[in-house]
Amino acid sequence: MKLYTKIAGTLALPLALAVAANSAQAYTVVDTSEHKLSVGGYVSAIFSVAKTGDKKSAVNDKFNSDFDAGNSRINVSYTNKEIGTTFFWEQRLQNSTLRHAYFATEDGIIGGQTWSFGTNLVALAETIDTTGNGLVSYQVDGPRPLLLGKKFKLDDSMSFGLSIESQNNSKEDAAQKSVAPAVTANFEGNFNGIKVFTAVTNYAQNKKAVNSGATGGTKSSGKDKRFTRFTVGTAIPMGDATVKLGLTHNAGVTNKKLDTTGKVYRADAAKGTHVSAALTYRINEKVRTNLAVEASKWDKNAIAQQEPGKAVKDKAGTAQRVWLNAFYQADNGIEWGAELQHAKVKAQRADGSVLGTVGGVYSSGQTHEGGLANKGTAFRVQAKYAF
Repeated sequence: MKLYTKIAGTLALPLALAVAANSAQAYTVVDTSEHKLSVGGYVSAIFSVAKTGDKKSAVNDKFNSDFDAGNSRINVSYTNKEIGTTFFWEQRLQNSTLRHAYFATEDGIIGGQTWSFGTNLVALAETIDTTGNGLVSYQVDGPRPLLLGKKFKLDDSMSFGLSIESQNNSKEDAAQKSVAPAVTANFEGNFNGIKVFTAVTNYAQNKKAVNSGATGGTKSSGKDKRFTRFTVGTAIPMGDATVKLGLTHNAGVTNKKLDTTGKVYRADAAKGTHVSAALTYRINEKVRTNLAVEASKWDKNAIAQQEPGKAVKDKAGTAQRVWLNAFYQADNGIEWGAELQHAKVKAQRADGSVLGTVGGVYSSGQTHEGGLANKGTAFRVQAKYAF
C-alpha cells in the first residue's frame, strides 16, 4: 500500500511555506500519484539611496547609492509521495550561498540546513531585501543552522517542536566548542486565525579566550558557557489588516569578568531584549502597505551606549528602526515596491569597536537594512519577479 504524503495537512507546512516565501508561483514540473517536482524562486533588483549622520556625528556619510540583487533565489522542491518525504533545496543567486537544504517527513521529522526551530517567522515584518530585519525574528548565529528535529502534532491547529542545532560559538570566536549542541523547543498554534509562536533555545557561546601557545603563536583554546534565548510572537488578522508583535530576550554574552582582548560580540549573541511591531494593510488585491518598528536594548556590560570620539556612557546600548513601504503587483507578474527606513543606533561592543549598525560595524557606502547606521535614512525601490 502506498503512503501518500500528508505534509500539506500538517504543521510542517508553515516551515515549507516560509522557506519558499515569495515563491508561491512555483512551477510544477511533475505531479503524479508517486512524485511531485517544483521549481521556484524570484529575481529582484533593488536601488537604494541613503544618508547617515550629520555634522555632529562621528559618521557623516551622505548620498550613497547602489544596486543590489537582494535575496534573489532559486529553489527546487521534490516530494516522494510513496514514502511521504519532501526534499527542499534553495540557493541565493548573489554570492551563490546556500539558504536551505533539508528533508521533511509526513510524521514531522526535519533534518538539514533550514530555519532554526527558534526562528520567529510569525512576527517577521515584510520589508524590501529582508536581510537585516530581524533581531526579534532571527536565532543566535543563525537563523538557518544544520539541525535535526521533530514536530509533534497536538491537533489540527497546534504543534510542539524539539530540535538539536549547530549553534555553538559565533564565527568570530576561535575556541573549544561545547560538547552539547544547541537545543530548541517551540510551540506553534493557530487559534481562529490568530497565529502564536514561542520558543526557547539553549546554546553555547565562547566566554573566555585563552592563548595556550607560545608568545606570538596561534594556538588557542577557550571556555564555553551556555545561554538561553526566549522568543514569542503573534500575528492577528483584522479584516484587511494584520498586526504582528514580537519579543525576544536573550540571556547572552556580557564582558563581565571577561578578557575582551580581540573579542567581537555579535549584536544578536549579546545579552539584550528586542521588541517589534508591524501593521500590514491590504488596500486591494494588488496593493499592500507595511509599517514596522523594532527596538533593541542590550546589557551595558555587553553593548554599551557609546559613540566614537565621545565620552563613554555607562548606559545600555540601544537601537531603533522603522520601515514604511508599499508594494504593487502588476498584471505582468512584476511586483514593484518602495520603502523608507530610518535607524537610530547608539551602541559599542565589548572590544571597544562601534557597533554602528544593528547587524555589525558600519562601513562607508552601506545603504541596506543590515548596514544602515546611526541617524541613517534610506529610500529603496524594488522590482521583483517570482516564478
